[in-house]
Amino acid sequence: MYHNTTLKALMSEHLPSLTYQRKFSYRTDIREVKALYRLINATIFNDRLVMPKILVKSRLQAKWGECYGIDIPYQPHKSRCVITIADRWYCRQWLIMTVAHEMCHQYQWDIISKYRNRQGLPSLMSHGPTFFQWRDKLKKHGVPLKTSNDNIKWFKKQQLFKC
Repeated sequence: MYHNTTLKALMSEHLPSLTYQRKFSYRTDIREVKALYRLINATIFNDRLVMPKILVKSRLQAKWGECYGIDIPYQPHKSRCVITIADRWYCRQWLIMTVAHEMCHQYQWDIISKYRNRQGLPSLMSHGPTFFQWRDKLKKHGVPLKTSNDNIKWFKKQQLFKC
């Protein structure tokens, strides 16, 4: 689906009208989310992440996405996360930003937590330093990494890095 494009090109696309955005008219499906996951994994994470179970749901209450860590034994080539993504968006850029956000959590749970557990430390999924280690790399590709976004500022400024 996104074989011949870059993350930066997708993030640079023109935004739809405010009327379109306010109606949550951009709809996604599992196929698109998995294609974006593969693109972000290759571009940002150097294909280190294993595709987790991904769900696209309507009516996610008060959130755009969620990465849920499952506390099961590590298995090679298998993720211990489930990523859930909303099906309706203001625009494709918000979808990309959210998928990248949840992938940073997956990296914490699947990669960093493996080493933490070997040291007797608990698994980790937070908005701390290991989450934000990806901020600069994502920014180079036009993707902001934040803990949350301000919808009011979004509709005033229409700039992902300022909301």
